[in-house]
Amino acid sequence: MTLPLLAPVLSTLDGPMLDLKDEFTQIKACGTGMTSACQDIFNAVENTATTVSPAVANLSVPPCIAAPEAAVRADLDKITAGAQLGLKGFKDNRKSEFSAGFSQTYAGLLAIQTDYARVKSASATCSSDVTGP
Repeated sequence: MTLPLLAPVLSTLDGPMLDLKDEFTQIKACGTGMTSACQDIFNAVENTATTVSPAVANLSVPPCIAAPEAAVRADLDKITAGAQLGLKGFKDNRKSEFSAGFSQTYAGLLAIQTDYARVKSASATCSSDVTGP
């Protein structure tokens, strides 16, 4: 049985995490340089991260997944900032900004996969027992 607070967290994260996993696979090719395909994937990453961040911030999170969920929120912030920096590199035509944005986005996308797996793993150990009087 799923905790009442747990279901909204998982349902809010499941879809965007699949999108970010696909985007992670696609962004790997951007290590070779500034291409229009990379600009498109940076836009997609930013859209996904900025859409899910406010939704996650407004969730009531059960204590059993609070720590890994906080890591996911931090990862989303890192991904958003990295994607914005990468896109700024395209706008300004500056490879240094693009490279820094790529590195930050890539690291955030890698971390979020691990942290989301920790959320899923921790959710399996959440108790559905009612506590209190």
